[in-house]
Amino acid sequence: MTQSHNYLSAGTAIADRLRESCPRIRRVMEVQEAQDALGVQGPVALVVFAGETLSGADGRQMRRGADCVAVQRWLVQVVIDSKAREPGTVRAGFLIGDVIQALQGWQPENTVSPLVRVSPPNPVYGDGFSSYPLLFEVAVLSTTAN
Repeated sequence: MTQSHNYLSAGTAIADRLRESCPRIRRVMEVQEAQDALGVQGPVALVVFAGETLSGADGRQMRRGADCVAVQRWLVQVVIDSKAREPGTVRAGFLIGDVIQALQGWQPENTVSPLVRVSPPNPVYGDGFSSYPLLFEVAVLSTTAN
């Protein structure tokens, strides 16, 4: 019997890296903690699995027990209070820079490549908050049973 591993462990590693490297972000949360974000004083970073693409394998190969590389996409939403005294775009600019510096080129454990920044969705501006998405890709090895 093979030992199982957390296929989404990169998300926890990304969240831990942001906690260590971005002290200006008050709270870093993973998607299962998103409900807790309501009422939290910002800024907040939310780490969310945003899908994947498979390379080097099709359905037949996977059924034969072949390994394939899955490229996972991880969204980091930097959310700030737009009503803060400091202008939101200035504050957001520093926070976004902190996140990029912490994650771009960093390789989480159990992955086969470092994080690479890719084009994110558009920012969201709401009543009293602004949300700035950053999107990263990382390759992981997906192994099936023989």
